[in-house]
Amino acid sequence: MSMSRLGRCVLVVIVLVAATSSAAPTAVQRTPAILQISWSPNGEWLAWSREGDGVHVIRADGSGARQLFVGNGDLSLDWSPRGAQLAVSSDAATRVASPGGRVIELEGHFGDWSPDGSSVLVVRPTGTAPNPWSIWVANAQTGSARYLTDGDLPKWSPTGRQIAFSLILRWNLIFCAETQLFSIAPDGANRRPLAAAPQGYRTQIANNWSPSGARVAFTEEPGINCDDRPARAILAAGDGSLRTHSIGFGWARWLPRGRHLAVQAFSPLGAFRIADPSGRTIARFSPASEYSPSADGRRIVYSEPGRVIRVAGIDGKNRHRLAGGDHPRWSSRNWIAFSAMGSCGGRRVERIFVVRPNGKGRHVLSPCPLPS
Repeated sequence: MSMSRLGRCVLVVIVLVAATSSAAPTAVQRTPAILQISWSPNGEWLAWSREGDGVHVIRADGSGARQLFVGNGDLSLDWSPRGAQLAVSSDAATRVASPGGRVIELEGHFGDWSPDGSSVLVVRPTGTAPNPWSIWVANAQTGSARYLTDGDLPKWSPTGRQIAFSLILRWNLIFCAETQLFSIAPDGANRRPLAAAPQGYRTQIANNWSPSGARVAFTEEPGINCDDRPARAILAAGDGSLRTHSIGFGWARWLPRGRHLAVQAFSPLGAFRIADPSGRTIARFSPASEYSPSADGRRIVYSEPGRVIRVAGIDGKNRHRLAGGDHPRWSSRNWIAFSAMGSCGGRRVERIFVVRPNGKGRHVLSPCPLPS
């Protein structure tokens, strides 16, 4: 998953969920590939994007299938917290749609949802130097938007009281940026740093807040040819005290319930580890590319190179092969969705399947795509 234009400005590409996608067989390469899968938080709807075929949605029971948008499928998919709307975003625009079909057009790429789903953060290329981007708060029902602050990569806290974002402090002559992590209230008040400014031309980017909103996991990393030190996973207090501590190298995200974090490592074949907030490693998973935790944060599903999907406890125990495929996603209703090759009228195409974590109940969910 790449993050934004700020990352491209400093020549950084960050992938938190799919650092290295597994190599697909020749049969997949000849057919339109499924690029993303996303469950609504309530587990009622599943959205997916397909190469050259846009964005589709379907209910978990197989009803209500429809194509939301046409396009190349290279779009971000972000459900509102209650699952009532889906934000589909490119670099320039965000469309907020209900599965039933109502669409709100927003200028700017998607940033984040407010915890109650009433507002959307969007980022526009209208900042003032040294920041090329600005953050806006848009009404998810009407599309009206107001300026919040210059910056990029916003993350709304679960409490709704503050928004973390990245603010560029300076550039050098070879376009390396020094970027600091800040927070701001949704009304524009109380803008303050959450971490001390990085030493040198490095970029601080919020990954996500802890479920309580007390801390934010962020990455401090270099741009290409800007700094030789590796990316660090850091936790910052959300109270503006500038209290931080590193939990190792890589990119960290809080898991549900806030007891553990998944820390993605840089590896040619992909790898991640489960750590507690002190940074102590609980389990390691390698090789592994995409992962998705269960709703209770006790188990995890992940994919390996070669299109193998496995399920394990968060402690690394009870690992077992679940299926062959890619893009595993665990729903709040305890279904795991994934993409795999299937048959459609004699054609071999990539389709969406769902299965229980114990391997039972496997069935195809997505309808056959139209021939290209």
